[in-house]
Amino acid sequence: MIEYRATGGYTPNNRFVKLSDVNVWVRQEQYRNDLEKEICAYDKVIFPKRPPSMDEAFALREQRSLFRRKLRLKGLENPDGTLKNGLDFELLFREDQEKKKMKDNDETKILDENSRGDEEDEMGISAMVAI
Repeated sequence: MIEYRATGGYTPNNRFVKLSDVNVWVRQEQYRNDLEKEICAYDKVIFPKRPPSMDEAFALREQRSLFRRKLRLKGLENPDGTLKNGLDFELLFREDQEKKKMKDNDETKILDENSRGDEEDEMGISAMVAI
């Protein structure tokens, strides 16, 4: 970093190599210290990716947790975790999700309209150039 700031360039470090498919750099074998050599001797386990159904369930739990936090910040949640004034969490959560979907749909429509407008502008410019 310091060398780059001073000279505008740097010499690549040959002591580290990149692991195959991940963005992890490790020290080459001849430069490793005793602890690194011992750790490298351990069995390695590569865990499989989570199935998509688990990712969907995790995303839903995360959305519910964020919504509950929003209610807590608004002061609609009691200290024991129940909602004030007999509010129904499930109903409020579904309404919030529907609002988000509508907002996303509106933004998508606006983006589609804007992209069509750009294409028309390009066609108009090319037609003017041809004249």
